[in-house]
Amino acid sequence: MRHYTSVTNPKLMLTLRKAAKRLSLGGRVLLAQRLLRRCFRNAKGIAHIDDFDGDLTIDLRLSEHMQRRMFWMGYYNREIVALLKGILHPGMVMIDVGANIGEITLVAAKLAGSTGRVIAFEPVSDIAASLEQSVARNRLKQVTVARLGLSDTNGTAPLYASCGQGRADDENYGLGTLYGGSETDNPLQTIQLTTLDAYLHEHAISRLDIVKIDIEGAELPCLKGAGHTLSRYKPLLIIEIQEQTSVIAGYRQSDILDYLETFGYAFHAIGRNGRLTPLDARHLSAYQNVLCTPAGNNSPPGAMA
Repeated sequence: MRHYTSVTNPKLMLTLRKAAKRLSLGGRVLLAQRLLRRCFRNAKGIAHIDDFDGDLTIDLRLSEHMQRRMFWMGYYNREIVALLKGILHPGMVMIDVGANIGEITLVAAKLAGSTGRVIAFEPVSDIAASLEQSVARNRLKQVTVARLGLSDTNGTAPLYASCGQGRADDENYGLGTLYGGSETDNPLQTIQLTTLDAYLHEHAISRLDIVKIDIEGAELPCLKGAGHTLSRYKPLLIIEIQEQTSVIAGYRQSDILDYLETFGYAFHAIGRNGRLTPLDARHLSAYQNVLCTPAGNNSPPGAMA
């Protein structure tokens, strides 16, 4: 398929996006969006949109993998967004670990409302600045952006562009990791690390309902730094669990489920439209998003497959 490139002006893309949206039948048929995303894979420029999740404003870089998908398809993590719309309600508190430019953070802020709260952890300076800009533009006073990484220790660490995932010819800001792909990798920057337990104690957080974690291999260290949090708050957890990043980080992906089982958690794979399928550590695929529900809440909300 031929790829088209727009170097300076995203107005054509905005016009095409609007036309495709009219053909999508309320987001149920995304064929036009898929074709346009592939045709304009090499497009460049910044597109300013004011209809993200219906009525939110955000700037999207057309050359970047995740943002390009958000531009054409509406969301990058469509399944997680669908799930959140069934489980996150006004007044709730959610933490978004690995917030990136704020897809999940912005959706969660709308759902939690002015009486709720969203804490977004994003340690990459340029990405965090974009997120802060979107939060300010949308006047989301319930959102706090923390320019920190979460692990099982406090201190500093180098952050790398990826641990070997993705394509070399596809700009992707969503692969930042504590685990570089090779000894010759140069870090993007040095970041400040803390634990979730320490952060919640320092900021006197009295309620926590949901935590989303997507941090490219650091998921297990993050959880190990949150033992008190898991015991006290018993939040729902939404975790990206994948084989490649786990192995590079030095553990098996099943170790995440094994660890959470000690706190009484049960697991469901998150599928299309947020549908949930029971999951155990023996039947993991190379990649999946997982809803983890604590003891006493093992019949998860949302649609069951």
